[in-house]
This record gives sequence, structure tokens and C-alpha cells, in this order.
Amino acid sequence: MSLFDVTLTVGGDVISTFDVSEIIVREEFTKARQFEISVLDEARASWILDEVVVIDYGFGSPKRLRGRLEGIDKRGALTILTGRDVSYETLDRPVDKEYTDTEVVAIMKDLIDTYAAGVLTYANAAASASTIGSIYPKRISMLDAFNKLIRYAESVDGDDFIWYLDHDKDLHTFAEGDVDNGRELEWMIEIFDYRRIRDSWRAYDKVTVYGGLDADGVATSGSAGVGSREKIVIDEFLATDLACSQRAVAELKKTSARDVYALTCILASDGPTIGERVFVSLDPEEIEMGFIVYAVEDHLYSGVTVVEVGESVAGLTDTMIDEHVLDQYMQQIKPPAPVALEGDYTTWTLVWKRNYGAGTDGIMTNVRADNSGNVYATSISGIAYFKAYGGAEVSTAGYLWFIPGVETRERGGGGSATRRYIVGYDTDHTFDVWSAGVKIFTRDVQDDEASLWYCGPIDVSPNGKYIASGGSNGNGYLLLYEGS
Repeated sequence: MSLFDVTLTVGGDVISTFDVSEIIVREEFTKARQFEISVLDEARASWILDEVVVIDYGFGSPKRLRGRLEGIDKRGALTILTGRDVSYETLDRPVDKEYTDTEVVAIMKDLIDTYAAGVLTYANAAASASTIGSIYPKRISMLDAFNKLIRYAESVDGDDFIWYLDHDKDLHTFAEGDVDNGRELEWMIEIFDYRRIRDSWRAYDKVTVYGGLDADGVATSGSAGVGSREKIVIDEFLATDLACSQRAVAELKKTSARDVYALTCILASDGPTIGERVFVSLDPEEIEMGFIVYAVEDHLYSGVTVVEVGESVAGLTDTMIDEHVLDQYMQQIKPPAPVALEGDYTTWTLVWKRNYGAGTDGIMTNVRADNSGNVYATSISGIAYFKAYGGAEVSTAGYLWFIPGVETRERGGGGSATRRYIVGYDTDHTFDVWSAGVKIFTRDVQDDEASLWYCGPIDVSPNGKYIASGGSNGNGYLLLYEGS
């Protein structure tokens, strides 16, 4: 190894230590280890994205980061190479497995056995106090599943529950504060510089949670706290408004704002690790107290470690969640009953039509139908029309409906929520409905208004039940069809 016990290999080529200005390796919770390498121009003729990067480093106890080159940034005489540890690519694998009455970390271990056997291990995974009655991680990555599970464990254990993969690809799980080696970091001994930073990823004063669908197919939601800094959480496993509200209370407990310090220390192979509790003496801030290590950033060529520490969540007694509320919340963690996003339709029948007159006020350029059969349309002149299924209508001049894609949807067709139904036009005055690559329905709008020259723009509602079409014979028309 070099003077600083560092060996850098990129694409199989060992890079000379004299051509490297700095190597930074950063570790933090639930994220892949990241690297940033500053190299001189003469280090290599060229760099290629996705090349394998191997960094062996350490003072007596070497570590290894095996990553992939994801960024190349030329800055004067230096090139900055960035990327992540490839260990976390394994966690991108999708999972699909159901569990009943199973402890949280046991689920994480089983997911590793099922989807990452031989790649990841879990020798340092400590059990939580949380047993989930029913959960079905489906069509999400292992990383997302781990984060959902850990959030449930945090609520029950009272403290932040922590997980990460170490440099040996071993899973660590533990409650905040459980890792305490009696380490002390003292000003002008271990610490020779610092800066105070706000813990921005936790600084929220309001949390809103959007869940899945309840038994009646209605979307669920809940919130806690008051303020302008709002965190949005989406958790499809929560099937009642109560469960969403209780999750919001639990999440708010963790996201209250507090200071975080970035302490610059001497680099050491046995330095602080993420999740560890350390005692910090910081004379300029008149601080002598315990902190939790949130992130560790080793600057291998500068010989320093930047340790980010913050207050223990358990100390925030003003926002501690009631144990009874937690018990109720955990009982609600069940996947909602499957609800079809689209109905079963094979034919669509005209339910109303209207002549909007000649000129730019009447010819439609955009049209949308919602799940209730309401129609939104905009004319060439910019008059926006809302036509309710029951007949009521409102028009507004100089307005455009804020619906994704509405600005560019001209005469082309659309698709339902999961694209089960695709609608488009065949001839000037005929539209078709396709499903699974098969044309299942055709309608000539001249059968409903003989004078029409063409149909379009056209759209199908997200549930597939309604089709709205414009049309023209010099005058502009709207027609709505209902599926059965």
C-alpha cells in the first residue's frame, strides 16, 4: 500500500498514489457507501462510466470498497470521480413475499436468504422488539422493504432503529444507543475543528401520511403537527385513516429539528462507526454530552475523518409517542385488500353530446375524462369547459386544466390507469379501444352525429369506464361514452 495505506484500482488499473489528490469515503444510514476521488490529468488517459473501482484503505485494519464509477467531472487540472459501493445494488432487487406474525429483523434476514443468499450476510443483525401481524412487501425493492420494516421497529422500540451494510456486506441492525464503546471525542485532542449544521433530513414540524385504500376502496390519509416544513410519507400498507394518523405521530417524533455537528478528527482505523454512541466535549459550544454518529466521512489523503453526530431521538421527550397509540398503530399495519384500478368493459355507449359552435371557442384541442364521467376540455381560444356527468357545465376564459400531459395531447388517444385500455383513432371519424394488444371495440362517431368530419382529441378515464371525444363539422363537439 502507499504512504497512507491506500490502494486505488480503476477498471483493473492500479492508479499511482502520486496522481491522486484526495479520496473521500462516506458512510451513512440506509445509503450505499459513496466515494469521491480527485485525480490529476496524467493519472490515466481516460475514464469510463460503470468501470469497477476498488479502494483498499486502513491503518493496520484494511477495509475495501468495491464500487462502480457513476460520475466523471473535469475541474481544471483535476478530474473528480464519484460512485457508490456495489453492495447496495443487491438491494435494488424486487421482493414479493408475505409474512405473518414475524419479528422485523427476522423478515429482513429471510429476505436476504431468499433474494441475496451468498451476497449479503447478517451476523450483526440484532432483533427488534417489533412483531408485525401481517405484511406483504410486493413489487418494491429490498432496500425499500428494509426501510419500511425499520420504521415500524422504530415506532415500537421508542428509539431510532438503525440498519446499514458494512464494508464486508454484513447487515447491522440495532436500536439507537445500543452500540456504546465508551468512546470520548474531546476538543483539541480528538477534535481539532467542527461546524454546526442543521439536520435537514429530520427538520420537519408537520408530517402527512398517505396510505392505501380502505375496505370501501377510499384512499386513506392522516397528519400530525403544524407548520410549513412538511414531510410527506406514502405507505400503501396502511389501510385506515387512523393508522395513517398514528404513523404520522410516530414519524413526527423522529423528524423534529435539532442540531448536528460535523467534527473533524484525526483519521484512525478504529474510529467511530455509524450508529455508535459517543461522548463529545466541545468547549467552544460548551457541550459535554452523548451523541449518536449519523455519518462518517474518511478523507484518506488528508488524514482526517469528519464525524457527523446528533442528539439522541430518545431525548426528545416532548414528542414521545404514547405506547398505547403505538400498539394500535402496529395492529393496523396490514396490506389493503386488492382493489382493481380498472373495471371490466367491452363496449362503450354514448350518454351525451353537445355542439359548442363554430370558431376557436368551439373547436377543442384537449380533453380529459375522470372516473365519475366528468369531462374537462379546452378550446383553441383557451376557453376551458367543465361538463359534469349529471349535466352541469362551467366555462372559464383563458384557463388551462392542470392535468399531466394536457398541454401536448392533441388528437392522439390515451390510456387508463394501468394501460389496460388504450384508445385511439383509426379513420377520421372512428376511434378504437385496445386491450392486451387486441382491438376490443370500434365506434364511428358519425353513428352518433352524422355530420361530424372527424373525432378527437380523445381520452379514456383512469378506470376505463368513460371515453370523452371531441369532434368537428365546422362546429366543435364533445361526446361522452360510458362502458359496460
